[in-house]
Amino acid sequence: MSADHADWNPRYVAYARAHGMTPQGMLAHDMSRPSKMVPFMVWIHRQLARFGHRERALLDHDAFTAFCEASALNAEGWYEAHESVMPQEPDVDLGGLFALVQRAKIAA
Repeated sequence: MSADHADWNPRYVAYARAHGMTPQGMLAHDMSRPSKMVPFMVWIHRQLARFGHRERALLDHDAFTAFCEASALNAEGWYEAHESVMPQEPDVDLGGLFALVQRAKIAA
């Protein structure tokens, strides 16, 4: 992580990098949207799944952070290249999203 981002959560830095942004730019972008930080929460949960995490508590935080950073390097440029076909974010009903997540957990 660069010295410019030393005060940031390294996983948020990876999330921003995966989207081709600095953490400052990504935060401004996220906070301008109705869903605020939901996209980051979705991204981090997808990374946990890809990492193979199935337990209630994450045991190796350093390995997971390194995995997020590596994933960000692999994703760099992808969002910009596909921006024209990415769906526009609708207004998000966070209560509905929470209920959907709970139903998915029960079904799993």
